[in-house]
Amino acid sequence: MLSYIMGLVQAFEYRHGFRPQMVCLNTRHLRQLLAEYPDIDHEKFFGKLGVRILVLPENDLPHPRAVWLPPIRPMGEARPAIDRFALHQAA
Repeated sequence: MLSYIMGLVQAFEYRHGFRPQMVCLNTRHLRQLLAEYPDIDHEKFFGKLGVRILVLPENDLPHPRAVWLPPIRPMGEARPAIDRFALHQAA
């Protein structure tokens, strides 16, 4: 399972040019990973790679996925409003 997850991360990075932020697993995948590597601290291991693990129910996620989420803009950094009146004046 670990080699499969690492392959997902590498394929994502190759395809998109940057590493994913998260690997989504279901509970069965996590159990299999922990059965293969019972001593692994998966949070530290994947944290060193810059990847977080998200565990979802099996019904919601049949296969592991590597994902990247766009950054969220803080509330104080809203886009400036466009002054439509000023646009018409400039035209």
